[in-house]
Amino acid sequence: MGYSRAVRVGNVVHVSGTTATGEDGKIIEGDAYAQARQTLHNIKTALQEAGARMEDVVRTRMYVVDIARELGAGGPRARRSVWSYSASDQHGRGAGAD
Repeated sequence: MGYSRAVRVGNVVHVSGTTATGEDGKIIEGDAYAQARQTLHNIKTALQEAGARMEDVVRTRMYVVDIARELGAGGPRARRSVWSYSASDQHGRGAGAD
């Protein structure tokens, strides 16, 4: 069975099942912040390959094992830092992280 990180249906791109894998296919070393940034980098790459951009994202979800530990560890901070660079390019549109 094949695997597609991003699937385009009309003008909508669905991205799913993304982890903090590096170019070698292995999970990168580092804390939750580093892994969240790598995951978001992988999502950005998948979006670009499907003809979309990070600015087009409507919603994101992050699944964690221990929410008390993970919220302080960097996942939300990684999302804010990834979208903060593009917020000025959105001309008033909100960035899509919930």
